Amino acid sequence: VLWLRLSARFRDLAERTSASLFKQALIFVPLLTLSTDLLELPLSAYRHQLSVSYGLSVQSWGSWIWDWTKSEGIGIPVGTFVFWGVYFFLRSSPRRWWLYSWLAAVPLTVLVVWIQPVLIAPLFNHFEPLEATHPELVSDLERVRQRGGVEIERARMFEMKASEKVT
Repeated sequence: VLWLRLSARFRDLAERTSASLFKQALIFVPLLTLSTDLLELPLSAYRHQLSVSYGLSVQSWGSWIWDWTKSEGIGIPVGTFVFWGVYFFLRSSPRRWWLYSWLAAVPLTVLVVWIQPVLIAPLFNHFEPLEATHPELVSDLERVRQRGGVEIERARMFEMKASEKVT
């Protein structure tokens, strides 16, 4: 990307298109992210092939490409927003941008940890209520839950069908 001067070209295009930092980020970040991810795609495909050949994965190529596409669809907008925020702090406060970025990263990280199992994980794996698929495990989990002093409703126990992709 640096050798081909892609980032400089994308920056120049974004700056020519708009004076707004947000609009520049909307142009620059998706172009840069997609370019680097497409350049890394052969290596990622090789890693997937290795996982399949060593029996670590059973995911088909179509499913793997679809998961890659979904992760791009999530990563590009989120990355654009984060990059714009950091760049905003950098422009607003060149001496303390790192502190403001860190302060913003803490709640953002908590938010991502909170929404990942609810919104993101179901995009990549199938979940079924554990009580419907393995009711015998629910009672065992209830005992573990009680020993740990944790409250988890039976309706919030799920089985993730990860075996469709990994061993």
